[in-house]
Amino acid sequence: MDKINILSSALLIFFVGTLTAQMSEKKYNFSSFSEREQLITEEMRELVPDSLHDHPEFGSIPYKAPCEDCFELIQKRTDSTKLFVKKDSQGKHYFSQATLGKVHYKEDGFLMTYDPRLEKKSSNYYESEKQGTPTFINTGEKNTGFKTSNDAFVFNNDLELILVQENGNEVSKGKADWSNHTVGEEGIKIIDAWEGIDIQIKFDLDRIKTNYIIKNELSYLDGVEHLKFSDNLLLPENHTIETDTLSEEFDSLNHRYGDYVIENNAGQELFRIKKAYCYDQSQSKTRPINLFYEYGDRLDLFMPVDWLASDSTEYPVIVDPLITSSATFTAGLKSFRYNGDYCAGPNGACSYNLFVPRPANSELTGASFEAEYITDAGGCWFACWMSEAGFEITGPCGTNGYYSCGSPGGDSPGTCSSPAGGFDISSLVTCTPNVCVGTELFQISNSYCYCNYGDFCGFNCQWMPNNSWSVTLEGRTLETLGDNTTGSGSTSIVASSCTGTTTLDPNAQYGVPGYSYNWSTGETTPTIDVSNATTGDTYTADVTDACGNTVTATFQISCPLAVTLDDFNTENLDETVAVNWSTASERENDYFQVLRSRDGKDFEVIGEVSGAGNSNELINYYFIDKQPLTGISYYKLGIVDIHGNTEYSGISSVNRLSEQSSIVCIPNPAKERVDIVFDFPKDGQYDIHLMSMKGDEVYHRKVDFKRGKQKHSVDVQNFNSGVYKVQIITDHHVHTSKLIIE
Repeated sequence: MDKINILSSALLIFFVGTLTAQMSEKKYNFSSFSEREQLITEEMRELVPDSLHDHPEFGSIPYKAPCEDCFELIQKRTDSTKLFVKKDSQGKHYFSQATLGKVHYKEDGFLMTYDPRLEKKSSNYYESEKQGTPTFINTGEKNTGFKTSNDAFVFNNDLELILVQENGNEVSKGKADWSNHTVGEEGIKIIDAWEGIDIQIKFDLDRIKTNYIIKNELSYLDGVEHLKFSDNLLLPENHTIETDTLSEEFDSLNHRYGDYVIENNAGQELFRIKKAYCYDQSQSKTRPINLFYEYGDRLDLFMPVDWLASDSTEYPVIVDPLITSSATFTAGLKSFRYNGDYCAGPNGACSYNLFVPRPANSELTGASFEAEYITDAGGCWFACWMSEAGFEITGPCGTNGYYSCGSPGGDSPGTCSSPAGGFDISSLVTCTPNVCVGTELFQISNSYCYCNYGDFCGFNCQWMPNNSWSVTLEGRTLETLGDNTTGSGSTSIVASSCTGTTTLDPNAQYGVPGYSYNWSTGETTPTIDVSNATTGDTYTADVTDACGNTVTATFQISCPLAVTLDDFNTENLDETVAVNWSTASERENDYFQVLRSRDGKDFEVIGEVSGAGNSNELINYYFIDKQPLTGISYYKLGIVDIHGNTEYSGISSVNRLSEQSSIVCIPNPAKERVDIVFDFPKDGQYDIHLMSMKGDEVYHRKVDFKRGKQKHSVDVQNFNSGVYKVQIITDHHVHTSKLIIE
């Protein structure tokens, strides 16, 4: 497009659609690194197949996960989808996420997550290896770059600022000073690399963006024509740097403006050095300018001082070279349509479809999305702004307004991003019928209002990078009585009197209706009425949804108890289960029966504890079940008065692992030394941990053991008195036991 047409486009005034929600310019983390620890629980081990327990990301929260209190079912990964389950929900509460573009790549037979965040590898080296072309920062050698299969493309290397004077002489301001810098997982900020100039280097997926930030008016520009930022590029072996003739322009002094590409010896483009631009904070569309490069032994970027010295300049001034890997583009960027719907223009939008899998056997309870788009400073004769682009989301139940950085906050180039956690678009799924398996179609429609540059939905100054738009569907499977863990709820009902009836309602919700009911009484109605006089009786209802999933609601009904229970709970103590209860008052109470059940329906008496008779004081009781059941078991109390009448408490459940610990501590309690005895399944190296009950690790050793019972001695004289957890990790289990140190 020629300058006249661009100027004509610049003078058009558009009506921009009303924003549904304001996005904001992305803020990069230049100072810290997020926790990326693997936390593996028994729930994860049960819900993820054994064959994936050695997956490098098993137990980790992946990049851009849509939830925090959840974990991923990595066996459900595809190229572009993930499935998460809420912790402690026993696979009942799901988050299904789909992204437009691939979010996974294959490595050693596993699907791994693309992740552009840097990790600290040594005192001065940081790398992001989980992407098509790994990126790095080397603060020791003072450079950044992309890694290739056996080499690297190094830039921001040996940076030098040179003053090109009006008489043609050049005076060096020296090499960039990296001594005052901070590094975070999204890049590096170098303070006063040269007098009055900072450097920010931002890292995204297969993309490194450098900003030279001229903070205020420079005092050393008298007689200077250009600032020259000089970079000592190091190309990979057998690679060349070429001019991109499609993007180049020349001014009257034959200065070249355009991209450079780095190609391998087969002529394949691997990296691209994009046009550089310069803009200030005046929010004037006519102020930004295109800068020119020269490439000889080094890559030199020229900044005209007369522009910088203008009375119109508002600091800070940004000079923004950008280098991308071809992996960014081969995966497919998402375009914006000039003069489109967002601008109330005639050209519609660039629309992209995303099919999001529904969480299986679930009712949809929510939906959200995350997105970002990039506004280049150039691409048009005048600057493009983030506020001149917007998009809308359409789902099964309609369209949800426009999203943009808006004005005035978006009146500059940059990356416009949704907030952490994204935007709620639950209204777009409220009309969907519940089905056992299916997908929902969402569409994003992008348009922008300034400068007809590019061809329809081709590349222009507004674009979405690959993997930058995702939609998450939240769903919950069948539940009764509000139980959001197992789905099989239980409740104890104390009738107001021992006469009359009580209606029992499983309160089935979520999953996929219609529901069918099978009561222990033989009835098949949604609710039943039972007599209040049946004190201590237990009733159950098996509820089945349209997908064939069944959960059980358990009810116990009683009249007012002669004993006022203040508390009743159960606690798993590894080898035993403690049943604890307390009474606020007792009347003619003879003794307590402790009853246990495997299914919550059929109970047996496993012990008795004497009562206080009559009391108005708080009394604490306990019973130790020395031969507890594995898995989920249920406990209740039988309260027997001096006349032989029995009333029953509510139900408390406990979940014990199917494989119990075989760790023995001798002696226990221990004062000076303890022998940790364990039956090791095979020869090998094992981790032994001692942790306080707060989770602080006080001892850790990696020791070689032979198969069979072996012991490991630990000196505990210097440990504080208290209760500790002993942990031994084998291939597929974490074994624990308690140790008391006196």
